[in-house]
Amino acid sequence: MLERRFSTASRADAAGINPQGIPWLLLSLALAALLHIQHTPIWLNIALSGILLWRIMVFRGRFRLPQLWVKVILLLLGITLFIVSARGQFTIENAVGFFLLTYGLKLLETGSTRDAYLFVFMTLFLMPLGFLFDQSIFTTLFVFISLGFAFIALMGINGALERTSYFGAVKRAFGLFAWALPILVVAYIVFPRLGPIWSMPLNSTSAFTGLSESMMPGQVSNLAQSSERAFRADFDGPPPPSPTLYWRALAMDLFTAGQWSRSSQQRGIDESRMLPQTRLRRLGLDDQAIEAALSSPEFGYEILLDAHNRDWGFSLNASIPTSRQLSGQSSNRGGAVLQTLDGLIRFARPVKSPAAYRLQSLPFDEAAVEAQGRLQAAHIPGLPQVIALGATAGLELNDFHRRRLLQLPADGNPQTRAFAAELREKHEDQAAFIYDLLNHFRNEPYTYTLNPPVLEPDSNVDDFLFGARRGFCEHFASATAVILRAAGIPARIMTGYQGGEFNSTGGFLVVRQYDAHAWVEAWLEGIGWVRVDPTAAVSPLRIESGLRSAVAEEGSFLSNELSLSRFSGISALNWVSMRLEYTNYLWQKWVINYDQKTQQNLLSAFFGDVDIKQVGFIATGAIAGMIILIGLMQLFRGRRHLRAQDPVVRVYDRLLRRLRRAGADVSSSAITPRQLCGIMQSAGADPQTALAISQRLERLLYARRPQADEARARAQVNELRQLRGLLRKLTLQKTSTPN
Repeated sequence: MLERRFSTASRADAAGINPQGIPWLLLSLALAALLHIQHTPIWLNIALSGILLWRIMVFRGRFRLPQLWVKVILLLLGITLFIVSARGQFTIENAVGFFLLTYGLKLLETGSTRDAYLFVFMTLFLMPLGFLFDQSIFTTLFVFISLGFAFIALMGINGALERTSYFGAVKRAFGLFAWALPILVVAYIVFPRLGPIWSMPLNSTSAFTGLSESMMPGQVSNLAQSSERAFRADFDGPPPPSPTLYWRALAMDLFTAGQWSRSSQQRGIDESRMLPQTRLRRLGLDDQAIEAALSSPEFGYEILLDAHNRDWGFSLNASIPTSRQLSGQSSNRGGAVLQTLDGLIRFARPVKSPAAYRLQSLPFDEAAVEAQGRLQAAHIPGLPQVIALGATAGLELNDFHRRRLLQLPADGNPQTRAFAAELREKHEDQAAFIYDLLNHFRNEPYTYTLNPPVLEPDSNVDDFLFGARRGFCEHFASATAVILRAAGIPARIMTGYQGGEFNSTGGFLVVRQYDAHAWVEAWLEGIGWVRVDPTAAVSPLRIESGLRSAVAEEGSFLSNELSLSRFSGISALNWVSMRLEYTNYLWQKWVINYDQKTQQNLLSAFFGDVDIKQVGFIATGAIAGMIILIGLMQLFRGRRHLRAQDPVVRVYDRLLRRLRRAGADVSSSAITPRQLCGIMQSAGADPQTALAISQRLERLLYARRPQADEARARAQVNELRQLRGLLRKLTLQKTSTPN
């Protein structure tokens, strides 16, 4: 009987696996393929769909498992296609894809319980690999749900799902997950923090959306058709007004064949990464001025970066990093946050996983305030302000850097050069020249558009200024920089982002790819670097309200993409989008970026200063305590559950408690109802009552079977009622325990 009750052989399908587990195995393959669909080849996804369909047909009895020669052909074909698609590169995507291929082929030869176990264990390894590519809360939930289904498959293979519905199986598996969740949370908080594997410099071919190291008219407008998030900014107080939010990333000083890029000299400046104090000292500030600047910041803010596979970060003007390293990275050295002489943020290696760092904005000194006053004197009403960047006020530009920032091709764009010379003759003052140029952009029929015409590289500035007159921010910035250089004013192109969307639910700013922007920084004598944005003169709405408002009339905003950002004008969708963004923000800030420093600060608040050894002791004690607590809760819960389910057991426990109160020895766990009869009589019970109780307990405990009909079920209920009546009549006398 026991053999028939627990053996799975009689219930196994033609392949030799308990059929209760097969649907869950198929679901595991489908979820694994779906999790990795974005970074695996198309042919592999088609192949996995075919394998899944084949195995479903086997389960339904229409197909058979493939023979050995078929499996060999499929394996060789899969390896060949994989070698061709990998192109000789060993990347993390190729490694995961190859594992996924073998995982799918394994299902085609899963013909025994042992094979099914191995397939489940492969599932438990494959699912967490999704964290190598994405660590959002939604991916985490997907992975944990998929692991839950894998455990259901394991229970089904073991025959633990007999007479259990699909809903009951899901409830049982995820109920176990719920009990394990407190242990997981405690372990995550107190276990010594090590850098996650996804923050290590793994070789990857994943396509990252973001800024490029060069800029040609048309590139930024293409980026503006993406709603992918670039980063979030969390200010200590209210965020500054949108027109002041220029997020600087790259400085481009080389102009060749209509394209802007970084010269070798500019790259050298960008690679001269240094601590903020060193940079300020290089700019001419003495130690007293540096200390004063660092001790009185205007405001502080935190940048939560999304992975962009580049070594640069983003910051507002006159900001310095206060973080030594990126939160959530694998080592201090690998995640170092530094700054260039131009005030740009740089990291020790490309950012391939979400990270965070803090900055503080410094107040303008007297020289910067005076420089802004000189610019204000030349301002033309109705035009955007030319903003002094502050730190370089009063400094001189040496001849080498001046030549670099005045570089132009020997020929090309003759109309632009002539226009610059004509405008320069009118203005001896450089600030007045710039404002007159911005006035030209405002008064002439220039159009800001996401659909600019294609221009010839060698003459794209002439064609734009005097022909098409339709362009995006990079067209206006490129033309402005060429005009300034032709007029003898050093200039460079800055690329980054401008503005952002304020999330009122979480109180932070979200900057997306469509906020990408290009503008100009020019060097004025006695003033230093200033920000010049011709886009603000042509389309003030772009700077004040964002890209959506600026191109609302032409209807080109995110025209190539279906996303919630495109329909944020609908209040219900905007409400959903805001809360989803806030949820992901909290996840990145408090979970993904929970590093060793954050853990140490948290534990220090409760235990004082702790080192890594003490953290280990705390972790061991906390996890052990949690396991013991959950074990005790499960023990008491099981006892209550048993009593609640079996009324006979409840009556039996009630009798034992009465005997204990009477002084009888019922401590043994092997007392039979017949022995209880003698114990009751020794405690002063009526012999006939004691015998009747023991007989009914025997029948109810040892002769219980699934009821064949309703009459027998009523008889058992009636007998239980009589047993309760006998217990009420039972009288016991308290006996003394012998010495």
